Amino acid sequence: MFVVTAKMSKRGLIAALCTAFVVIAVICVTVISRGTVGGYRGDEAMTAAQLKNKTAAATEAERQSFLAGYGWKCEESPREVYEVTVPKKFDKVYENYNSLQLGEGFDLKKYRGKTVTKYTYRITNYEGCDGEVWATLLVYKDRVIGGDIATAALDGFMHGFTRPQNGGSAAA
Repeated sequence: MFVVTAKMSKRGLIAALCTAFVVIAVICVTVISRGTVGGYRGDEAMTAAQLKNKTAAATEAERQSFLAGYGWKCEESPREVYEVTVPKKFDKVYENYNSLQLGEGFDLKKYRGKTVTKYTYRITNYEGCDGEVWATLLVYKDRVIGGDIATAALDGFMHGFTRPQNGGSAAA
């Protein structure tokens, strides 16, 4: 058994306690100011297992389940599946698209230069839109990393996976 003793003056003890207090205070202020722990706010806090299940996309069933989690129904198989490379440097279009992703809890900047698989599904329960509405899933290493709900119409729309307040209509 080893016994270690240290001799410290009152001044040194006070300095050590002050340093520890400052470090703890900085951590608390950072967590409070960001309003998050692990990237999720309040009641949205998820365990690693829950997050893994939410974004799992290795199989068709998992991709369908992901979209169903947002209330979307789509055709049983994707209309398109192909690989795309997320650019290393974002132009204004990608910056705007990534802003949309950030609003949904995703961040494509983490995947710059990576090749991802893009799945495109036709949504069958989007109310108030005469044209076809598409769900796009961007998948990297069997996880959804981003995507959108959109229509290709000239006066169309694009938004995140979350159903708009008006229930999913073209006015979104």
